[in-house]
Amino acid sequence: MIAGSDSAASAGRAVNILGVYSYSDAYPNTKFVIDLIRNTRGLAIREICKPLLPKQLHFHQYAARSGGVFRKVRMAARTVYCHLSVVIRYWIRGREQIVYAPYPAVGVLAIFSCLPRFLRPERLVAEAFLSIYDMAVVDRKLLSASSLSARLLKWVERRAYNTATVSTVDTEENRVYYATLFDLPVTKFAVVPLATDETVFKHSPYVGDVHSCHVLFVGTFGPLQGTDTIAKAIIALDSRRDIRITVVGSGQMAPAFSEILGNNSHHNLNWITDWQDSISVAEMVGSADLCLGIFSSGSKADRVWPFKNYAYMACGRPIITGDTACARRMLAEGDGGAFVTVRTDDPQALADKIAELADSVDARRHLASQARDYYQKFLANETISVRLIDQLLIN
Repeated sequence: MIAGSDSAASAGRAVNILGVYSYSDAYPNTKFVIDLIRNTRGLAIREICKPLLPKQLHFHQYAARSGGVFRKVRMAARTVYCHLSVVIRYWIRGREQIVYAPYPAVGVLAIFSCLPRFLRPERLVAEAFLSIYDMAVVDRKLLSASSLSARLLKWVERRAYNTATVSTVDTEENRVYYATLFDLPVTKFAVVPLATDETVFKHSPYVGDVHSCHVLFVGTFGPLQGTDTIAKAIIALDSRRDIRITVVGSGQMAPAFSEILGNNSHHNLNWITDWQDSISVAEMVGSADLCLGIFSSGSKADRVWPFKNYAYMACGRPIITGDTACARRMLAEGDGGAFVTVRTDDPQALADKIAELADSVDARRHLASQARDYYQKFLANETISVRLIDQLLIN
């Protein structure tokens, strides 16, 4: 059943939220951007949505489930059906001037790209949170770039983004990268930070303990996370009885992480592989003394500021992350002290930095304060409201 709702706002600008998306903690940015749009005064919101995935499930997790060829064919058919359903419903209910297509927007954009302009929205803003081609071909290498499937996927995605008035990405580095990858004008992409659940990831003053240091890593164990570097750093810190490390998550690189750690028990490590909701993660962040970002030297790691780093900064906690192009730009535009970086793919550098900050509660307190200040200035949801709603949707 297609979800559709109308909320009236006197003399408000009509905005249609249209797509096949998951309104759940599995895709927090999508969920909280939609909430921001819904709660903006002066907008008349209409929603047409056909959820494709079960709640709390990522697409790659759903696709990886066993079931054979029949199940995959059924899933492909459902994907096509869902996208056609929302676009047909849009036509039946009447063409809107402004449409926002949440992630993953490519399917809806691809359908609009096949239609004459008079059947498309006058202004079509899409969320390009992740490129499907980049994820499948460049990052995870699930397809060869020279394969017919990869070339077709790239063609479809380029056509989709070209159809949108503008597509939002989370960093300036991704904006330039997408424009280059798909051979499109850079003006086709705009930078809008990721949305955070600020009712859950709330700031609390960091106090810290002189005698102990609790280090936290939360991740999906994708290649860009650099979990092999983290595993080796954990081993290097085995002798530090005052340092406790909590790792939360599992995924593609989890077997390699486990193999590096070996069969030896590490007194300083607590690895939680079960899925944790945002409330549980927020509690862990709140009790942490140091939070770990990403440490891969891959090209994708150079362009992203992962959602977990937003959460760490929103809560006001010290962060260590890899020395990437994105991190360097952020340090330059802030006061230079919102977080600290170490060389990517360098376990000893990470271990040394953890030990250094574990020995200085004052340094951790300073980083915590700077992280929160940076978040409020550059990444808070208020910034998203200005950039997405005021400048892109209704300007």
